[in-house]
Amino acid sequence: MRALLAASRVLVAMSASSIETSPVEVTLNQYRALVVLATSSPIRMSDLARELHLSASSATRLVERLEKKELVARAMSETSRRSIDLRLLPAGEELVALVMAERRRQFHDLLSGLPERRQAAMRRAFEELAQLAGEPVDEVSPALLGRVARPR
Repeated sequence: MRALLAASRVLVAMSASSIETSPVEVTLNQYRALVVLATSSPIRMSDLARELHLSASSATRLVERLEKKELVARAMSETSRRSIDLRLLPAGEELVALVMAERRRQFHDLLSGLPERRQAAMRRAFEELAQLAGEPVDEVSPALLGRVARPR
């Protein structure tokens, strides 16, 4: 358990430092919302709130801030007049891609001193951990891989 807790501290530090490289200032919760949208855009506001474990009013305030930064857009749902759909704008997708590219660079630097066999073993262990937590591993958007899907 100690090793897992130590590893989680390393991962949190890498996450925080990679978010700091963003060209637009975003909080951790705002970035988490952008990642959810990169995976599931468009998404209903209520589903985003549920995914982030936020109240509806907190999610609305978070989305308003992202809208002002021109990273997301919201519109009335085409399927339900009582729902609001959110989608990631190209600037939001680019932000996610840049942060993820920095994160990939940090992982590369961290693991480059290990033999390839050990790196592969660590990748498999983290894939299993992600799958246990319900995180997608194979079917992710280009932005989550550190690439922008649409040219600007």
